Amino acid sequence: MERCDPRVAASRGALSLLEELGLSSGIIGLGTGSTVTAFIGEARRYLGKFKGVVASSLDTALRAAGAGLRVLDPRVYRGVDVYVDGADEVELRSGAMVKGGGGALLGEKIMARASSLNVFIVGADKVVEVLGARRPVPLDVEPLYLSMTVRVLESMGFKAKLRSGAPGKRGPVVSDWGGVIVDVETGPISDPAALERELELVPGVRASGIFTGLADYVVVGYDDCGWRVFKFARRG
Repeated sequence: MERCDPRVAASRGALSLLEELGLSSGIIGLGTGSTVTAFIGEARRYLGKFKGVVASSLDTALRAAGAGLRVLDPRVYRGVDVYVDGADEVELRSGAMVKGGGGALLGEKIMARASSLNVFIVGADKVVEVLGARRPVPLDVEPLYLSMTVRVLESMGFKAKLRSGAPGKRGPVVSDWGGVIVDVETGPISDPAALERELELVPGVRASGIFTGLADYVVVGYDDCGWRVFKFARRG
């Protein structure tokens, strides 16, 4: 039996879905992370049919440009025709997700809300029964009031930790928009939509990594190179 990276399988599934839906013109938005990198590699020729790519981060913009794609300035576009992104956790009952492992959650959430159609692609290892059980929820936080914001989060019963830089960069992880990334341990999340609203109402929090009501489709890839497509009733 053929084996492959589930991220590649999910990318192939997303490409098949988009072609089936007849989407090969207009403007496409791309998220950030290893699965999106796999999608760019699998779908480079297809992506070239669009007028251009709007990226959710500098990292994705550089990868798309390196693949020969036309990268557009997000400051001058009111939205995109379709948006493709990955996720760190996804709950298939509702399509709710946790995102932000790469620190690009603010741009990703803006793009997903401004897109006409959203397709999220994940390997099967990202599928969970309940969000928050495996990993913390990232937040993009205003750095000037970081300590005050963390204090409020702790008063709400959460353990909040400033994310440190990867090897080669000391200090906090700073997002493309100048925020700092704070990881909040929530434990299992019984109501993702309610917690998303609660976290984003905390002054100083620019965006939370909980994404609810934004998925039109989730494509799950498997290591046997197959995939499954799940359709949702989008609310956002």
